[in-house]
Amino acid sequence: MPSLLTLATGPTALAEHPHQAEASLAPADRQAAQAAAAKPGALITLALTTVTAYQIDIVADVSRELTRQLSLDEEHLWKIETALSEAVGNALIHGNLALGSAAREIGDFAAHDDAVAEALEDPAKASRLLLLSVSRTSDGIDIIVQDSGEGFDPGPTPENPIEEAAGGSGRGVALIQALSDKVTFADHGRSICMSFQLQV
Repeated sequence: MPSLLTLATGPTALAEHPHQAEASLAPADRQAAQAAAAKPGALITLALTTVTAYQIDIVADVSRELTRQLSLDEEHLWKIETALSEAVGNALIHGNLALGSAAREIGDFAAHDDAVAEALEDPAKASRLLLLSVSRTSDGIDIIVQDSGEGFDPGPTPENPIEEAAGGSGRGVALIQALSDKVTFADHGRSICMSFQLQV
């Protein structure tokens, strides 16, 4: 899939898809996007509507930009890409589109794809904002993914997230916890921060 995303970098940078109409963002969403872009130490900041996020390969573009800016070995890059893919998928599917996992859990991916397509026809859901930022920390990076959905209770961190993640579909949060050095939730589960310790 060709990259449609132009990434902006730097402490006050905001990247938006060129076809995204800024007028479609509510004032609160615009303020949230500007706040994410102004985060100190930000390497990458994105503000995308749900429909735009489905048109591009966010994980590949972010991975490419991180590889350009940081010295990442293959293991760390794989962990970051996999955790980010799960977090973005959860934010879009369960957050912004308010869809469950039932169809995917039973392997009915056609029904799941139909449900996504139908949800994207709803202008209110299609225009919900997805925010993503990557920032330097003293020992690595933090990646924050925030959706505009109803939120959820992530519950306590499992004692063995690797074992918890082995169940396949519906185990995204456990997989993220298994791959990240630290995971924290905020805003009633709408925001997830994944911390990775790196030599940066």
